[in-house]
Amino acid sequence: MDWRFRTWSLPLAAFRWEIFDVVKDSLLRAGAKILLRGVAMKPGSPVIAAVKNGKIIIGLSGNPAAAMVNFELIVVPFIKRLMGLHCILPAKFHGIMVDNFLKSSPQRRFLRARLLRKDGRDLVELTGAQGNGVLMSLIDCNVLSISQLGAGLLGSGNRFLVFWLAA
Repeated sequence: MDWRFRTWSLPLAAFRWEIFDVVKDSLLRAGAKILLRGVAMKPGSPVIAAVKNGKIIIGLSGNPAAAMVNFELIVVPFIKRLMGLHCILPAKFHGIMVDNFLKSSPQRRFLRARLLRKDGRDLVELTGAQGNGVLMSLIDCNVLSISQLGAGLLGSGNRFLVFWLAA
């Protein structure tokens, strides 16, 4: 295995994207070049990535559940790429939602859920409230159910794309 990736430093920071976002300005003042600022997803819109002196800096949302989603979908694939792996994204499949989710979003939404296999079907059950700061929904969460961009209310019985989270 090629261990060249060990020369990389990957500082991670959690921050809140409030009215006064000091992270971007602080990175610029430190001489970093901003690579990415914000992603169109819920939870976890406030992500920033920068580079300085060959070191990648990644800032995640300050909300715990949002930071977990960002980490799984952005940071883990990045680290896998640095390791030279080719399969860097989580495994995906389709599952049938067993719950209703009554909050629409103009952005793609990643719902914390658990996979249940019943009668040969992959059923997806939400693990609780889906707020950005809700930690309880992380318990028993083993998949992220993905609503499409601009999807309205999400109903029980609908098929959704699901990302399997590494154990």
